[in-house]
Amino acid sequence: MDVVIIDHQETLAHLIRSGRLTVRFFDDPLVAYRYIESVKPAIVFVGFDLLKDETTPYISYLYRIIPDSPIILTAGRLDDHSILGCLAAGARGYLERNDAEKFIDKLISAVLNGEAWISRRLAAKLLQRLQHSRRESLVIS
Repeated sequence: MDVVIIDHQETLAHLIRSGRLTVRFFDDPLVAYRYIESVKPAIVFVGFDLLKDETTPYISYLYRIIPDSPIILTAGRLDDHSILGCLAAGARGYLERNDAEKFIDKLISAVLNGEAWISRRLAAKLLQRLQHSRRESLVIS
């Protein structure tokens, strides 16, 4: 199974135990996109620090070509608004870099089994967003 990491540093790549996984690292988002398009990896990690404000649209583009492959946002400490935007664009989780060594194996196992990887606090905020947009659509109707 292919794991793709798109970031400006290889730190995460060194934490993933190879075994049955083949880890590919890219620091060029365009080269990574072309690779992902042809290989359809099992999981993709996208580093926010590499793309900054372009992260959300990039995740949206990835989601269009690999809707069944989990896309995980990685970063240092990020604000909820940025994380929620990436989740809405197609990310299935968020991993804070400081937690990577502790949780990377559990995260990979969980998302490959169809689970999301976000905190309960973020799950609650995501539900609030969904409920708010539903309320707005009911008022307009």
